[in-house]
Amino acid sequence: MAIVPSGTTTELGTTDLQTLRAAGALLTNSYVVCTNDLKIDNYDQVEVLFTLTKVAGMTSFEARISISQDGTNWFPRPNKSTAGSTTVIVAEDPITYDVSAMSNGVNRLAPLAFIELAKYVRVEVKATGTVALSDILVEAIANKR
Repeated sequence: MAIVPSGTTTELGTTDLQTLRAAGALLTNSYVVCTNDLKIDNYDQVEVLFTLTKVAGMTSFEARISISQDGTNWFPRPNKSTAGSTTVIVAEDPITYDVSAMSNGVNRLAPLAFIELAKYVRVEVKATGTVALSDILVEAIANKR
């Protein structure tokens, strides 16, 4: 299933921190595509950083990663699922952070690091529970091959 492109594409420089979604962009209970996509053609390891402004009643934060070879057609990031000696490639589930026990205000979440062979990466975010006036800053950094 293709996802409609969100806007601009940011090309990462070696160890440059790039903003994918600026602080102040409010979260909702539905997935919102970050403002910028990542062009990672010459990189392999990507680390996505989340700084969440949590409000009372927020229960979780979710991030979903999509990849593309052309920057136009987007697909859920594949993941290997191994059971015994069988390995199956499946679409990756959203990454969920339980934030119910976090204090209200600004919180840095554990970074999401992964190896990627696609040319482009897109991040979508959402929250559950009470989300009014909550926001998320999404940044990324990549390591050169």
